[in-house]
This record gives sequence, C-alpha cells and structure tokens, in this order.
Amino acid sequence: MQYRQKRLSFIVVFLVMIYFGVGAMKEVYRQMQENPYVEICGLMGKGKLFFRYYGKAVFEKGNELSQEALAQPGYPVMKKIYTPESGNRFAVFHLEEATAEKRAMMSVLETWKL
Repeated sequence: MQYRQKRLSFIVVFLVMIYFGVGAMKEVYRQMQENPYVEICGLMGKGKLFFRYYGKAVFEKGNELSQEALAQPGYPVMKKIYTPESGNRFAVFHLEEATAEKRAMMSVLETWKL
C-alpha cells in the first residue's frame, strides 16, 4: 500500500539536491521504510496551481545533513525534539527515480524527470 499526503516539516535544497526530513520515531518513517515510493504535493502561487514530486525515498546515512537541517533558523521546536538526550533522530532523505509535475486542478501543465 502506498501511503500518501504526510506532512513534512523540513525541505531544503543543498548541493543541487532537494532534501526532506521526518522523525525516525514517527509512523511515516516506518511506512517509508516498508514502501519507499512517496509523493509530495504543495500549492504554488495563490493556490490555483500545485506541484507533485514523486519517486523513491532514499534516506541519508550518517547524521551530517540532519545536524545541518536542525541548525537552520526557523526550526526552534525541532531543535528541542531532536536531541541526543531525547533519543529522537531526524532522518533526512531525497527522492530518486523522481518526477516533478506542475499542475492545474484537472491537467498537467509541465512534467520533469529528475
């Protein structure tokens, strides 16, 4: 079963790669381990257009990118949740075999294989 539409707190473009993050203690992380094919959606502009970005989630090894993510301004709550003392781990991933689409409600406007 492919799970859809999970909220993500973190997105960053780093070295020409788009990275996302989820808590390794959360159900969505477990689901992505079982079935790594995911779809990420979001609104564009004033909400009349949206994008779909889908492919295979590949989690990064080590914690360098996780630490970099948590060091970014604007994430003070996440810095409190993901600490060595809490035992919570922030897992960063990117998509491979990916496709991005710019869409209107009933049609695809542009598609890119990434």
